[in-house]
Amino acid sequence: MARHVLLDTELVLLLWDPHKSAVIMTRTEAELPWELDDLRAFFESLVAAVGPINRPSNDFVIDARASMGRNDEAFETVKREFESRLFGGFKNVSVVLLTEVGRLQVQRYNDDLSDQEMLVFPTVDDALDRPG
Repeated sequence: MARHVLLDTELVLLLWDPHKSAVIMTRTEAELPWELDDLRAFFESLVAAVGPINRPSNDFVIDARASMGRNDEAFETVKREFESRLFGGFKNVSVVLLTEVGRLQVQRYNDDLSDQEMLVFPTVDDALDRPG
C-alpha cells in the first residue's frame, strides 16, 4: 500500500502509511516561524492534517534529522500548547534524530510528559519496526 500525503509544505511532509499503521512527519531544513501566531498556525495545520487518522491504531513518527532543533521560549510554549492535540491518543510516538543534543531534548520533554514517552531511533525504519 502506498503512503498517503496528509500535508506537504515547505516546513513538513506528513504522510500516513496504512501498511505500517503510522503517521510519519518529516521536518525539512526550512526554519520554523519565530512568531507565536505563525508557530501556532503551523501546529494547527498539523493537528488538522491528522484529524481523520484513527490514533489508537497508529503510531506517530517524527523524522527531525534534517531540521535544526529549537528550544527558545516561543517554540517551547507552542509545543506544550499543542502536544496533546497533536500526539495524544497515538499508540506510540517516536522521534528520529542524529544528535546527542536532540536526544537530551527529547529526554527533557519525556520528563514533562504525563501521557506518553517518546522513544528515539536512528532511522524511520527502526521507528516503524518499534515493538508494541
